[in-house]
Amino acid sequence: QEVAARQYSGLREERADLSDHDALERGRTPPKSPVPVMTMPSVRRYGSRVYETRKAARQRILDNSPTLYHTESWFETMLTPSEYLPPLAWFVVLAVVAVVTWISLLYPDHQGLDERMHVTMIGFISLLLVFRTSEAYARWWEGRTLWGSIVNSTRNLASNAVVWMHDPSRYQRVVLCTIGFAYAVKQNLRGLKLNKDEMEGLFEDEELDLMNKVEHIPMLMVDEIRRWLKAELIDQGPRGSHVATSYNWDLAIGQDIAALVNALGGCERIAKTPMPFGYLSQLRIFMIIWIVTWPFALSADYGWYTIPCVGFVALIMMKVEEMAVNIEHPFGTGANDLPVDTICVTIERNLLEILRRA
Repeated sequence: QEVAARQYSGLREERADLSDHDALERGRTPPKSPVPVMTMPSVRRYGSRVYETRKAARQRILDNSPTLYHTESWFETMLTPSEYLPPLAWFVVLAVVAVVTWISLLYPDHQGLDERMHVTMIGFISLLLVFRTSEAYARWWEGRTLWGSIVNSTRNLASNAVVWMHDPSRYQRVVLCTIGFAYAVKQNLRGLKLNKDEMEGLFEDEELDLMNKVEHIPMLMVDEIRRWLKAELIDQGPRGSHVATSYNWDLAIGQDIAALVNALGGCERIAKTPMPFGYLSQLRIFMIIWIVTWPFALSADYGWYTIPCVGFVALIMMKVEEMAVNIEHPFGTGANDLPVDTICVTIERNLLEILRRA
């Protein structure tokens, strides 16, 4: 990984423009740039070209992104076939319920369980289920809040860079690395490396190959942004000099970068911290025991109708628990996951628009 980072730094230096005579005269190493020094009109044209050439790649990303549906329509929610499919464990439970019901009817003289015990236990199990779903939704919503913070911080970072940085080639690179940060966070949360098809037109294949050799690509993007900001600060001189644009523009951008890193850490905390195993196992054990013993209390009155009655209640309980499983890890590609791909495309569009208006 260290070799990959050095190779990536070497790749930047190979493409550096070394004609900064002002920096040499001041006795400093001229700041590096991955592309020839550009003017503001050329940066605008570059931003427009990337925006147009990236349309196909953005559409591919959107086609594979989960979609959050609005819930105002009853028909749309009621007519979704996948929501009626029972979990696989339900079939096993139903088979056990059928066997228990058959045994209970086969020996009708045995003394059945008191139904009041199950009525009491259902209240306790319901509280556990409510807590389970509430915690899962809290994780899902926190993930959405953190991605909202990433959206806002990337916009602020790109806008500040374009306004306050003097060198167009530098703030162009800052904007591209900020876009790359969003895609890198998405892939990192899914345990994947950068996808060349998704990054087509933003970075060259050689750069992507070197990036993918690094373990933590989002922080590589952050480091790249900071390097270009450092080069710009060296060029502008100390605060208060006649070259410096503003006293505190670097502090504002620094806060935006810190917000990105904090949001990244929050997302990783959600992705890498599952619900406690003991809590989940005890909840599921109590549910199964309650379900498979309920036929002993119902079979005397309901006979063979005990199987569909218990099976229906079991389906409700297990679907609720399955819903919690689906939303507690919100960064995947499932139907109930956050549309992270769509959010990344939104970030890319917004930042390229900022570059086009530079």
